[in-house]
Amino acid sequence: QFIQRKQAEDKLAFMARFDSVTDLPNRFLFTDRLAQTLSQAARNKWLVGVLFLDLDRFKAINDTYGHAAGDKLLRQVAMRMKQCVRAADTAGRLSGDEFAVMLSDLAKIDDAGLVASKIVDALAAPYDLDGNQTYISASIGIALYPSDGETADVLLKNADTAMYRAKEQGRNGYQFYLPQMNERLLQRRHIDNQLRGALDRNEFLLHYQPKVSLANGAITGFEALLRWQREDRLIPPGDFIPIMEETGLIVTVGEWVLRNVCQQLKLWEQAGIVPRQIAVNLSARQFHGKNLAEMVGQVLRDTGVSPALIKLELTETLLMSDASESVETLHQLKALGVQLSVDDFGTGYSSLAYLKRFPLDELKIDREFIRDAVVDPDDATIALTIINLAHILKLRVVAEGVETEGQLSFLRQHGCDEIQGYYFSRPQPAAECSRMLAEDRRLPDVQDTGKRNSTTLLLVVDDKDELQLLIDTFTPAGYDVITAGNADDGFEILARHRMDIVISDNDMPGMSGIEFLARVRKMHPDTLRVLASSGDDAPTLTRATNKAAIHLFLPKSWTAERLCVEMHNTLQAHVDAMTAGGLQPPLQSVLK
Repeated sequence: QFIQRKQAEDKLAFMARFDSVTDLPNRFLFTDRLAQTLSQAARNKWLVGVLFLDLDRFKAINDTYGHAAGDKLLRQVAMRMKQCVRAADTAGRLSGDEFAVMLSDLAKIDDAGLVASKIVDALAAPYDLDGNQTYISASIGIALYPSDGETADVLLKNADTAMYRAKEQGRNGYQFYLPQMNERLLQRRHIDNQLRGALDRNEFLLHYQPKVSLANGAITGFEALLRWQREDRLIPPGDFIPIMEETGLIVTVGEWVLRNVCQQLKLWEQAGIVPRQIAVNLSARQFHGKNLAEMVGQVLRDTGVSPALIKLELTETLLMSDASESVETLHQLKALGVQLSVDDFGTGYSSLAYLKRFPLDELKIDREFIRDAVVDPDDATIALTIINLAHILKLRVVAEGVETEGQLSFLRQHGCDEIQGYYFSRPQPAAECSRMLAEDRRLPDVQDTGKRNSTTLLLVVDDKDELQLLIDTFTPAGYDVITAGNADDGFEILARHRMDIVISDNDMPGMSGIEFLARVRKMHPDTLRVLASSGDDAPTLTRATNKAAIHLFLPKSWTAERLCVEMHNTLQAHVDAMTAGGLQPPLQSVLK
């Protein structure tokens, strides 16, 4: 009996100090050890780091696989964390999916970041949950003694604050504590409190951004975007949607969004307006929940809306976080008759094997690749690759964030199906969208991007006097001259028009002529490239030849007559070379 009583006492003592799931020190023991270490640090002038770690979207693991699997994942997390710290350090589980690490006697501040980075990488590897492979990431906040606090409670609080900043920055990373984070955390908590009654107070509303066809310019559909109107102002989505995701409110509000979209479709139908398909974004909380397909099906039955008029959008990162689970969920949704779209494509490292298994209808190119597609060869290549991949998989492809005519022309030339962005329309209230549909509003006509009846020459020169001299030289010689004052404008023109020749001044603000022509070489390889420079500079000529493969080096000291002769000879050689290679040469009107 004595032995049994002693074992029971030992077990109770252990449970009082250690977490029963992971065997890590619990909050009480961790805080006690941290307090003792801080006492030593004060005497020995140590630098101490406190890491506050929260698993990203851990609730989805419990919802999908059950709490037993969730506990198994927590044990694996604990093992990986212990492998990332020294014997003198302490890793503990504070509660739920929250952990902490104490780093004693650091050599320098950066060492805390190195440990945090090591933990992030260790936790990113796949987990085996009874034959189900899954992934999870972590957000980590770092506070340092003595700069960020001198007591255990203050250091944990400030590390917790920094952890929330890491989540706001996109999760799966770490942030050091900064004093201004406290003010932001108070603001976040204020928004959290206000959000909880926003639905009951009817403060949410929907705006709709049109998507238009590049084949005929007509509106093909809309994307529903949630807005929160609070005290006569609209709260930016980035300020409240991540909070709703964290608190789980996004599930309730997400159903509200879908119901209101369906009601809007019925209103258009009743008004005699042919309804267009509306896309609704799904959050991670919604997608990983067990009742998503059931909820969508119930809303469709309640409202009587044709499922074909609803498109559900999911981010690429969300789908790939647990690809095998995603396949099953997507098939459940597809069985309802709705369409499925992958948003922000190009940012989530999709597996082609899984893309083939996903029952998708559409890919949306992330706006990051569209923004610089006409000026950056790498972004242009990515955009074209996504367009080709989508068409190989028999999917429609939509470009997001289209804001300029050059972007539009680039996408139209390369076979993109639809665009969405400010070039056509910002997100609008339902009433304005109704007017758009009633008026059959379409994309404005875009200038012809095909060939012209004369040889086109683009001058990219920022000096007005030099620009005018070149215009006066080449216009009488029969060239159709277009001008740009900087590289960005030059790229925009090249995206909209076929240019036979580009002359760029080497000395331009923002981007040198050599760099500009090097990009032209990659994006418009058939265009003849000419560099204008102040003199016969051999090093400049060498760099321009090696990097941009220029066809002509044009010293500004040449006379107008020599400029025309040299340009004529260079163009003739360019045409002859293209013809000999079996390529279609540029227009030759000035050669006749």
